[in-house]
Amino acid sequence: MKRAAVLACAFAFLLQSAVLPAAAKRVSDSTGVISVELPKGWRVEKNLTDCQKLNLIGASHSGLVSNIGLVTKNARNLTLDIIAKGIEKNPSILDPGCKIVSHGKTKLGGVPALVYVCESAPVPKTTTSQFETVIAIKGRTVYLLSYSASKAFFREDRPAFETVTKSLKWVK
Repeated sequence: MKRAAVLACAFAFLLQSAVLPAAAKRVSDSTGVISVELPKGWRVEKNLTDCQKLNLIGASHSGLVSNIGLVTKNARNLTLDIIAKGIEKNPSILDPGCKIVSHGKTKLGGVPALVYVCESAPVPKTTTSQFETVIAIKGRTVYLLSYSASKAFFREDRPAFETVTKSLKWVK
């Protein structure tokens, strides 16, 4: 009995002194429709344009800042198939001058989605950017969640985008 009490006290002390990881910080888009985990070392940009609903800022490499952004549009009569056919015919819909590196299907917060990885013309002229866009339709809205970085650092910063896409939850 005495041994059990000593073990219980030792266990309680270990629990109190253990360093527990901090809970991941979640952030919501400006409309409160989604929430995502904020990647470590990234920050939320407060000044959004009209179509931006969320903008996360990462490190700056070669003059380009790694960025994860959410843009929404009214879906009207769009489907993922219509969007895919439109991008196939005109990839610059995604970004002027983009070259599609790969594409496929995925899910975003459990919702069927398209995914495109593209390269863009050098901006500034010495740096080529690469980006990945996930496109989903929920309700009457098209959601475009994009990650961009300089091509040289695309893979290095991409885990942050995986954190966001895997942690996305539909709030409304």
